[in-house]
Amino acid sequence: MATFSQNQVQQLYVVSANSSTAITSGSAVGTVKPCADTAKSHLYFSYRGEGGVMRSDLIDISKIVSAKATSAVKMQRQPFARKIALNNDFLTSSAPIVGQDYILEIAFRNYIGMSENDQYFKFGMVHCASGDTASSFYIKLAKSLAVNFSREVGKVVTIYLEDDGGTAGALGALTEVTTATNITSLNDAYVGIIIEEYPQEWVLGTFSQVPVNFELISKTITFNGDDVNWGVATDVTAKMTTAKIGNGNKAADLEYFCMGNRGDMYRMVGFPKVLNTKYQINPSLQYDFIDIQYYYSGDAECVQKSPKTITLVAPAGAAGTTHTIANAVIGAINTASGLSIATIS
Repeated sequence: MATFSQNQVQQLYVVSANSSTAITSGSAVGTVKPCADTAKSHLYFSYRGEGGVMRSDLIDISKIVSAKATSAVKMQRQPFARKIALNNDFLTSSAPIVGQDYILEIAFRNYIGMSENDQYFKFGMVHCASGDTASSFYIKLAKSLAVNFSREVGKVVTIYLEDDGGTAGALGALTEVTTATNITSLNDAYVGIIIEEYPQEWVLGTFSQVPVNFELISKTITFNGDDVNWGVATDVTAKMTTAKIGNGNKAADLEYFCMGNRGDMYRMVGFPKVLNTKYQINPSLQYDFIDIQYYYSGDAECVQKSPKTITLVAPAGAAGTTHTIANAVIGAINTASGLSIATIS
C-alpha cells in the first residue's frame, strides 16, 4: 500500500459540503462546519462521518504553524515522456548508415521495487538497408518496440511517431504505434519517436500508482571507424498534450493511510476478521486540499511541541477545476478563526 510520512499524527476529513448550521445525525455524510469559541482562541471542526457526528481535535489558534489550500490542478502530473531522434552528426546524406544495427535500450529503474537494483530493460532494433530514410527508420524502430512490449503482462508505455510539423515550443502530430499498426499506412514524414509513461494499475490499500521511471539509451554504431551513439534522447514531458494524471488515487491512498490514526490501525490485517472501514474518496475525481499544521504544548515536562496536521479534502470535479466546496470551507474557517487562508482560484 502507499505509505506517507506524518509528524506525530495526521487526520483527514473528506468534505462534500460546508454547513452554516449545526451538524446533526441528519446531515449528509461529509458535511463539515468550522467552529471556534467566542474569543477565537480555539478552532475545531464538527463533521458528519460515515459513523455519525464527530468532532476534530481542538486546535489552539495561536499554535497554528501554517494553514494553506492547494488546488487539485497543481497536484496533477503530466506522464513522463522521452524522445529519441537520430544524431544528425552521424548520418550519410541525411539517412542512417546502411548495414548498421541500430539498437535502442529502454532502461526502467525502480521496476516492481523501490531500490536502484530493481531495473528492467527492453529493446528495439533496426538493421538499416539500402533505401532507408530517417522517416522509414523511425517507423521500423517504433514497430520493433511495439512488438517487444507486447510480451508484457500490462501496458507500461505508449509509443508514438512524431511528424515534422512541430515547432521549437511544440511537438509535431503524434501517431500511436501498436502491434496492430499497419506500417504501410504510415505515410507522414517522421522526425522522432516519443515514448510516454502509461498510468499503472492502482488498487486501494494494495497497489499505489507510482510513476514509470525510464531512460532512453541509444547503443553504438560504427561511423567512419569510430563507435558512436546514434541517437539523441530528450525529455519532452512539458510539451505533451495528453491527459494528465490527477490526484484522485493519491487522495484515496492518503484517506486509507490516515484512517489508521482513527482506529483502523492494522488496515485489513487478519482478514476476514477486520474492521470494515467505509471510505469516501472517489478516485475518478480530483480533490482540493486544505492543510492546517499546528502543535500541542503543555506545562512542565510537556513544553515540547507535538506537531499535528488536519487535512480537509473536497472534490474539485473530474477536471479538478471546480473549487466551490473548498472555497466555502476556507471562507468559513477564516470567519470562525480569524485566519486568512487564501481561496483557490
